[in-house]
Amino acid sequence: MHFTLPHSYITTQMKNIINVFAAIVFLAGAAYAQNSASTNGTATAHIIRPITIKADRDLAFGNIVSPNATATVTITSANPGVVTYSDPGTKPGTQVGTQNSAKFIVTGEPGFTFDVTQPTTSIFLSNGAATPTFLLLVLAAGSQGSNPVADVTGTVSFYVGGTLTIPTNKLAGTYSNAFSGGTAWLETVAYH
Repeated sequence: MHFTLPHSYITTQMKNIINVFAAIVFLAGAAYAQNSASTNGTATAHIIRPITIKADRDLAFGNIVSPNATATVTITSANPGVVTYSDPGTKPGTQVGTQNSAKFIVTGEPGFTFDVTQPTTSIFLSNGAATPTFLLLVLAAGSQGSNPVADVTGTVSFYVGGTLTIPTNKLAGTYSNAFSGGTAWLETVAYH
């Protein structure tokens, strides 16, 4: 037995199927239509080590014979520093004592550059007496050069020399800028 559906029934069913399909497509498109959008933002920060400086060795001119006329002793900004005398008579033979440039150690973020500032005017070294007498020190530029860079450990060492002026017939004794009447020597570092 063979059963046949009327043509109008098939046409109606096809139309219904097409209409349902169209409604699904329309609703799906409506579900994706947007008039606003959102996303998450991200914020980051990298905290670096603070920069520090430490005096590791003093600038030492050693023993100097009191001159008959104003004289100078110079130590270069190297390690340990080369010493020269403007008057050879101020050098006490081989008994020069400790002579070397000052050494400073900077610690900070590895690979970062930093700047160094130091006094550009004379520093007074006092004998610390009740009525002090003085020697004058002019610092040389440090050995670090411009824009020194901290190594992989975050550390850099540099050296500072200078020229010490000794007036005529200066009183014997120890002179230091740390004594009463002396001038402060401040080495300062900052990230570049």
